[in-house]
Amino acid sequence: MEYNIEYPTHRLILHQENKCIYTKVTCYVDGKVYNDMVNAIIMDDVKAFHFVYYERQLINGFLKSLVSYHNKEYKDNLPIFYCFDNELEYYQFCVDNDLLFEEQEWCKTAYICKEIKQVSYYLTNASILLIRTLYPEFINPSKDKLFKLIVPSHKEQKIEKPKEFDPYATKASLYKCNPKDYQYFLVKNNIDRLYHFTSSNNRDSIRNNGICSIKFLGDHGISVHYASSYESRNIDKRKQTHNYVHLSYERKNPMLFIALKEGRLNDYIIYEVSTDVLFLKDTMFTHCNAAKTGAVFSTELSYMMEIPFNKFHNMPYDKDSCYKDFFMSEILVKDRILPSLILNLNV
Repeated sequence: MEYNIEYPTHRLILHQENKCIYTKVTCYVDGKVYNDMVNAIIMDDVKAFHFVYYERQLINGFLKSLVSYHNKEYKDNLPIFYCFDNELEYYQFCVDNDLLFEEQEWCKTAYICKEIKQVSYYLTNASILLIRTLYPEFINPSKDKLFKLIVPSHKEQKIEKPKEFDPYATKASLYKCNPKDYQYFLVKNNIDRLYHFTSSNNRDSIRNNGICSIKFLGDHGISVHYASSYESRNIDKRKQTHNYVHLSYERKNPMLFIALKEGRLNDYIIYEVSTDVLFLKDTMFTHCNAAKTGAVFSTELSYMMEIPFNKFHNMPYDKDSCYKDFFMSEILVKDRILPSLILNLNV
């Protein structure tokens, strides 16, 4: 069953499968609201360069604002809407609840454990209240009327209310921990993205499949142009790290210049990857180049946090520095990095 809710500022598609306890909400921002979003991005040179990333953040922010715009009379008794902060959180929710996962849809998707008709009443009221507050010029007083909602009492709601979703506490969680607990560390050390360089010939493959490990490519018959040397790929296999994607904290990684010097990259792309991958359960860290003899691998965040980022991060590479090995520290992400976790996918 499907319902549509449309206003000059946005439209919502509500969908509920037979026997499914959840109603899915997909939000599309239109007209003046979307134009305001675009203008906010393109007026900032940094944001404009990462347009897709910031567009998703703003759409997600609009959806969360919409969900929160309920009449205060009902606020404590309304069912919980599940919105998501990132692709991995959305994926985890779908896995835990046996729902269809769609890549790159996290920013405009929400779920509510309620029958679709009741959800349409909630979101109609929320839409009217939001537009009245932010875009009153689009309200039609004769048409846009609030529903008188029928909600259970607080006591009844306690019984009916579904268990609150915590993607970091579930047994099957993809995370080592709650990423939000480490935001201060990332901000303090100016780590807002990670980097992976490759041949521009791999652009289409990465848009379709993400950034894949050597093993994943082989297992799925995906042909690419390797940026790494034949020797380093053999080292990966010997060390049993060929099923990991290698990332760097540094945009100007010395390995890039080595690859260029050796003619392995006639044309290249530096992909920027979300820091969310740091917190995946299987992600490993090194304090040097992973191919180096004696390199240590650890999945512990505490090991990553021992790296003295303040001594080298975002600074020019100095081959004579005692921190030169740290400059080449790596993050190893198991199997592949989803396209939705690549901040400049369409570069």
